[in-house]
Amino acid sequence: MAEGEERRPQLLRDSVWLTAADLISIFAGLLGQVILTHALLSEEYGLFVVLIDAFALMFMLIDAGLPTIITRDIPRARGQARDLVHRTLRIQAVLAAIFLPIGLFSGFLIWPNIPVLLLICCSLIPIFHIFTYAHRSALRALGEARQEAVVKVLERLVVTSGYAILLWNGVSNPTWYALSFLSGVIISLGYAVWKGEKTTRLYNGEEGEDVLLDAKQLLLSALPFAVTLGILPLLGRMEKVMLASWDTYSSAALFHVAYLAYLAGLTVPQAMRSAFLPILGDSRKESQITLSEVRKARNLVNLMVPIGMIGGAIVVYFLFPLAFPEQYNDGSMGRTAFELFLLMLAGWAATMLAVPTYVEVCAGKRPWLFTRMLGEAAVIAVIVAIFAIPAWGVMGAVASSISAAIALLFSSIHHSNTGFDGNQSYMIVSIVCFSAAVLAVWLGLNNAVSAPASIVVGIILCLAPWMLMKPEFKISSEGE
Repeated sequence: MAEGEERRPQLLRDSVWLTAADLISIFAGLLGQVILTHALLSEEYGLFVVLIDAFALMFMLIDAGLPTIITRDIPRARGQARDLVHRTLRIQAVLAAIFLPIGLFSGFLIWPNIPVLLLICCSLIPIFHIFTYAHRSALRALGEARQEAVVKVLERLVVTSGYAILLWNGVSNPTWYALSFLSGVIISLGYAVWKGEKTTRLYNGEEGEDVLLDAKQLLLSALPFAVTLGILPLLGRMEKVMLASWDTYSSAALFHVAYLAYLAGLTVPQAMRSAFLPILGDSRKESQITLSEVRKARNLVNLMVPIGMIGGAIVVYFLFPLAFPEQYNDGSMGRTAFELFLLMLAGWAATMLAVPTYVEVCAGKRPWLFTRMLGEAAVIAVIVAIFAIPAWGVMGAVASSISAAIALLFSSIHHSNTGFDGNQSYMIVSIVCFSAAVLAVWLGLNNAVSAPASIVVGIILCLAPWMLMKPEFKISSEGE
């Protein structure tokens, strides 16, 4: 079909769709948490959150890294998209049939006194959510990231609307809220399957590279990405656990609040990675095309980093006092949440700068390098945390987060084929300027220097790489 054939993954367009969807989902999710805190007793709310997180961790390996394979390989073999999605779902269904009884049995042992229906609902939520990934990945790989965006937003809006209806009717039973959550996931799964099947059917019979492996080969091919699923939860959660163990629960709470805003900001590089993977997957065996696409991505990142740093600082500065209690904003806990977030912006900048080479390694012919890259970043973060948190408390946790991002940047550059690509000077100037910018503003907040002057200096430093190397930032539309 001509219309389907013409639609290909595009970095800027797809990044906008996915970023917008993530931001809407975050806002709706935050509203949902506010509703839950008003509807449920604190003990019930805590139990509900713990159950969802616990089962999400238990069933994490059902994903098996297979959606990443779909996103990477389908652009080169669109005619096999439908078969690859179905094969992925069959494998995941078998894994779910194995892990679900184990998870439920463990749940009944750990929480013997909670309602059976609540436990079952909370166990099914992450499984059905994982089942959406195959069709979502196929949609993105076929240039339909907008439909994946709809899936994300639909799930969150249905869940939050259900919470609001239950609260309006005075319902305070957590089981009903779990059913609402499950309903939202099932509806989004239905939409993903409907759109995914409709889109993949357009390409049946189209010639392309043979990527349809048998179940064993497919699992082995996805294994490096499955391993990374066990590494990623370490980042962020690890610092909070160490703070609670080696410092105070208050410092862990303070770090958590700052990290929430940091995670919200990470939706941008995550969306860009998701949009960029099928593009590099399509050019996987064409080194010159890969280099061209990496350069385009780097140009876009270079444009977005200073905008994101300045915009993020302004939004969070005004948002935190409105959203969180006074103790997180007045310095009574030693630091403010905004101070911590401000320092974390250096890590956000490094994460953004890493996007082109990060995805290049992920899409490359040696996927274990991707696992190694994330493992190196995690090891650096752990080492820094072990030494810094006992010495500096919450500031040590921030140092660990920043070190993980910087380690990821340089590790991805080291393992990629394009590396600095002649932009070593820009990368060094950028890292120095962005780090100096957050330090300048932080010093102003701590009255070490004039606050207004520090803000002006911080903005100038954020914009300095963009102004000094402006010719490098022009985004070419060639090949779009």
